[in-house]
Amino acid sequence: MLLQTKFFAPASNPKTIVRSRLLDELANSAGKKISLVIAPAGYGKTTLVSQWVHHVDNPFTWLSLDGSDNEPRRFWQYIIGAFQRIYDNVGHEANKLLNQADFECFEGAITSLVNDLSLIEEPNLPVYLVLDDFHHIQDFDILRNLVYFVDYLPPTVQLILTSRTEPVLPLSRWRVRNYLVEIYATDLAFSDEECLRFFNEYMAKNISLDEAQKIRAKTEGWVAAMQLAAISKDNAASQRLSTQAALYSGSDKLINEYVLTEILDQQPDNLKSFLLQSSCLLRLNGEFCDAVLDQDNSQEVLEDLEQSNLFIIPLDTSHQWYRYHDLFRESLYHRLKLESPDNVTTLQRKAITWLLEHDQIHESIDQLIQLQDWDWLKTVLTNHGNTLIHDGYHLPMLDWIALLSPREVETTPRLQILKIWSLFFSNRIENIPPLLENLEDLLDRRVADSAPDAEDALAINSEISLIRSYLARTKSDLKSVNDLTRRVLEDIDNSNMPLKSVTYYGIGIDAFNKGDFNDAINALRSSIQYGKFERKPSGVISSTGLLSWILLHMGELKSAVEEFNQTQEWLDSYLSDPSQPKMISCWQNGALCEIYKEKNELTIAQSYLAPLLGHLEVGTEPSQHIIIQYIRAQLFIASGEYGQALECLEDASELYASKKEAIMFEPPYLEGVKIKCFLALNQKQAIEQWLSTQSDNADFRSQVTRELNLLAQARAHNFLGDHQAALHKLDLFIDETREHGHNRHLIESLINRSVAHYLAHLEQGEDLALSVRDMTHAMTLASRHQILRVFVDEPLEQVWQIVNQCDSIIVPYSFRKQLMECFTSMRSHAETVTPDTENSPAVSDTSAHAVKAAETISHGLNRKDQAELIEPLSARELEVLFLINDGLANKQIAAKLSLAPATVKAHIRNLYGKMAVKSRTEALAKARQLALLEQN
Repeated sequence: MLLQTKFFAPASNPKTIVRSRLLDELANSAGKKISLVIAPAGYGKTTLVSQWVHHVDNPFTWLSLDGSDNEPRRFWQYIIGAFQRIYDNVGHEANKLLNQADFECFEGAITSLVNDLSLIEEPNLPVYLVLDDFHHIQDFDILRNLVYFVDYLPPTVQLILTSRTEPVLPLSRWRVRNYLVEIYATDLAFSDEECLRFFNEYMAKNISLDEAQKIRAKTEGWVAAMQLAAISKDNAASQRLSTQAALYSGSDKLINEYVLTEILDQQPDNLKSFLLQSSCLLRLNGEFCDAVLDQDNSQEVLEDLEQSNLFIIPLDTSHQWYRYHDLFRESLYHRLKLESPDNVTTLQRKAITWLLEHDQIHESIDQLIQLQDWDWLKTVLTNHGNTLIHDGYHLPMLDWIALLSPREVETTPRLQILKIWSLFFSNRIENIPPLLENLEDLLDRRVADSAPDAEDALAINSEISLIRSYLARTKSDLKSVNDLTRRVLEDIDNSNMPLKSVTYYGIGIDAFNKGDFNDAINALRSSIQYGKFERKPSGVISSTGLLSWILLHMGELKSAVEEFNQTQEWLDSYLSDPSQPKMISCWQNGALCEIYKEKNELTIAQSYLAPLLGHLEVGTEPSQHIIIQYIRAQLFIASGEYGQALECLEDASELYASKKEAIMFEPPYLEGVKIKCFLALNQKQAIEQWLSTQSDNADFRSQVTRELNLLAQARAHNFLGDHQAALHKLDLFIDETREHGHNRHLIESLINRSVAHYLAHLEQGEDLALSVRDMTHAMTLASRHQILRVFVDEPLEQVWQIVNQCDSIIVPYSFRKQLMECFTSMRSHAETVTPDTENSPAVSDTSAHAVKAAETISHGLNRKDQAELIEPLSARELEVLFLINDGLANKQIAAKLSLAPATVKAHIRNLYGKMAVKSRTEALAKARQLALLEQN
């Protein structure tokens, strides 16, 4: 929900001094893209721009920025909201993307917005977008994307930015391109004549030109200082205004001193007390101030302050909520802490009480931490912890609990279970078992001793059973899973515990792993329904994410997007507080990436991946890391970057091998995507080696994984020329996918069977009609769901030839047209790319190292090498070794591989251990001795 008061432009004041010379500067902005008004606080930036937009006939929209807007998703949502104030048909698709994009690249959303803006038809153009107080925006990604926005901004729109500091934007380049109009503090400073008019007309002070000149000289034309001087004159009539102005040099220190000595000290005692005491509150309203300050007229005081223009700003149209001007409040709060530190504590405690009574829990915790009242913090966490966790505060919850003494946490069951749930929702499963054992021992003692919280202890036991059912899933212990889940459901039916959403989510996971998609869908929709009723947004978004993935496998792309949109609408209404953490499901974003990739809308797919990339940089739990790398690999493959795809897959495979026990369900099938890369790179030996390790009786935790394994084997057999073996696998595969309703896999299997029949036709004279039949069936199914990429991700020339043979009228013309356009684009790209792994322009230097590493692993080290290594190096460790050989430092390696520096250090430490060396020099010497660095 967007705060509407942020879109309110300051009203035009007829008494304001008209800055004609500056308005003329802005009038010269025709054909420009951006006007910058840059000066310190109090120079009249906002007033000037307000004059301008009210002076011209052009449409305009206004956005007042503050510190909370320094977050990419929120920033661009407000940009779109500003445009929608005047054009309600702008930005709807962009908003859909921004509901998910949070950390990084937003080009897809911005492109959609720019396209909408280019269609604006208006008699008086351009439209002005004013971004007031832009100095609050420091986030690198916002600034980078704003450059993209400005560079492609249509001539129908012009930006006006006001800022206290020069923004980190490519101003030099924009000057060369003639994009800019620039107004700085020296331009905004009042002239002698403007200073005289300001005092005599606006402030009604009746001073002489000589006095005006002295004031301007001492204040350097800074209008805020002049206004302060004028207010001071009202309260010190015996002193000349010019004398008071002489105190100013324009520095922040003097502003602070002046506020205290010439504004605060001149106020009546009751108003001075109000200003000082209320300065500890970031937001003000009458009821809040009455409770904190022990008075009953705060609303009147606030209205009087607004009427007297005493540095107070209304935050809503009803004038119920206000805030002080930042500099003014900071000066007051500084004085309060110096004069009365004990009073600050008292005021904070009153503020916390009021915040808690009005359900502003997170704000109360911030105040409690500042107050360092740990007993009160414990009470707040115990009473409100469950709600906070399910509102997305599971990571802060771990930090808050860590502030309490270990003894306090260890002896309080409710704090223990809050910590366990926080770890659970953080997917740090491996840390939970020892905590559960300690908690169960503690609960047994409480029940045996008939402790006062024994009843709560019994309730916690059901939560423990639920968590243990999830832990059993990591070990594929289906009997324990069923027993524990049944026990939880029985307990739930006999109590009011809000655990149904999490329980049904577990049931959905079990059905998904068995391939029973209909049962999984029913369970997950129940989880979503109960999650909304129990007010657990984290559970709702997790269930929607897995549901979207299931619908993707079923080929129901439209339904998956609809489920996402419905959940997003509920989340927008529930999470209306912008301070609440943004929730992202890797399953959901991953499904959306795959959906838009299948529709061949790769820019939008990338936009859903972007919010997940930040998790790789800061570190995330194993299953999320694997899903992110899987999706990255799929998008790299879609753009022909197979080497980089292999990097992602190798990283994910290594993590899965080492952390398998900490993952509740089997992640997407990594081996199948690796085979796609090996096929594209013509890695025959790697494919043969992989195929030799496969078995029809392999035990997979998930039916979906089993199907994808059969499909990968069929692709490998086709590549190696054993088309009958491929057809055998595909016949099994098609029967299974049809039985389970896995339509996306069915389409892929039909395409591959069509290719197998086509190759048999070319080599053995088999009837071509068999190939055409399967491809026509695949196209018919795909056209119902707008699935495109599956056709071009298979052997391109062969599929192209078969599709050209299919002229059945049951395939819609519009779909055939889209498919042919997709083929044409991919064939054009393929002409510039060769599968030669050493010379291919599609493989970067770093990617080439990944391919070399994969080849080294697939070829196997010779016996002598094996004997001299404690343990074989992984592909990632070999890749790091190659980059060390190139002379790269750790940070450079991290940048090239998109890894955290700590991860690179871990890989180097591992390879040192395996090679029995202690330095880079020793490692490279031994690598040369073992021929590990030779080109394959």
